Amino acid sequence: MQNTGQIADFIDQIEKHFDQGSLHSVVISKPVEKANILSKITIKPVQIQSEIKAQATLQQGNQQVHKNLSSDELRIFLTESLGTHFLRAFVITATEQVQFMVSSRGKITVIQKKVMHDSPGITHNNEKKYLVPATAPFLHPLGITSAQGNVISEMKRKFLQINRFVEIFSSLVSSFLPDKPLQIIDMGCGKGYLTFVIFDYLRQQKFQAVQVTGVDIKSAVMAHCNTVAKQCNFDSLKFIESSIQDYPGAQPDVLVALHACDTATDDALYFGIKQKAKLIIVAPCCQKQVRRSLQRETDLTHSLYEYGLATEKFATLFTDLIRINVLKYLGYRVKMQEFIGLEHTAKNVMISAEYTGYKQAQAMTEIKSWMQIFGIGSHYLLDKLNIE
Repeated sequence: MQNTGQIADFIDQIEKHFDQGSLHSVVISKPVEKANILSKITIKPVQIQSEIKAQATLQQGNQQVHKNLSSDELRIFLTESLGTHFLRAFVITATEQVQFMVSSRGKITVIQKKVMHDSPGITHNNEKKYLVPATAPFLHPLGITSAQGNVISEMKRKFLQINRFVEIFSSLVSSFLPDKPLQIIDMGCGKGYLTFVIFDYLRQQKFQAVQVTGVDIKSAVMAHCNTVAKQCNFDSLKFIESSIQDYPGAQPDVLVALHACDTATDDALYFGIKQKAKLIIVAPCCQKQVRRSLQRETDLTHSLYEYGLATEKFATLFTDLIRINVLKYLGYRVKMQEFIGLEHTAKNVMISAEYTGYKQAQAMTEIKSWMQIFGIGSHYLLDKLNIE
């Protein structure tokens, strides 16, 4: 990797902030190798007994591994990671935000912005700290917490889901610059939990011109969400009553559709693709369309149709695999990951797609082979896009 001197200088600054107690967090992302088991590293200061350590949280597939590092160990760890295995870092300190990017050719870009944060809170190693605290002002009127700021017992799973989403979302939007306009649309937003979280997170990250819109067909719910947004002084957050197909809004930079049922996920994907969204995030559920279109005359799939549970799981998986390959075919780099553990919800798959313009023709060849071999008669998204 070229420009090792610039990388070393950047690491010097991180180490300096850590030693001075002004480091809030470091998020390292964008692996050099797509097959890299590590997808992201988050570093924050923690107090372990009487000593301050840098706690590195390594995201390995669906698992997280924690390492507690001294100042010297932090430097070695960063040197081994940044520019070697990862190409991007986002650093927040008490006085600035810094985005550090290394291109595949070794060109380094550094974007700095002066900000004023409170002194970083040092988390004790045995404490659980949530990115969305229970005291967030919108959680009580949305029914997540009590008036005293305590999570309502039956909403605990939803609260954990919200925090898991923010953890994933923070990494996915790290390439967007806080001083540039950012348009986000949450299709099929339901009661608006995650729509509020998206807006509040970006506001906390000092995005200057962000507009977030929640879209759903439930008029009373959209009216309530608009009331809550007004109460929280979230002027650039709005909710609109509309179906996904009929939504007339402006082109989004980010399209979100979490748990839009059956082909509603495909409608959201279609909207995002047609509007040329730079980032698409969906968490599908209730995938029924492929299950209904499965044909039984193939000679290779007798067992597949013999057991209803196998048929159901197969159809669900292939629905998403076809969606993923459509996105690849149309120029998106795609990730498929666990949204939240199965103990919290069965709807635990998230697909995220970042537009690169690199179109993979092989992805469509795979789809056609799958549909022929396994007797899949049609796929709703392919039909909407007129892909044959």
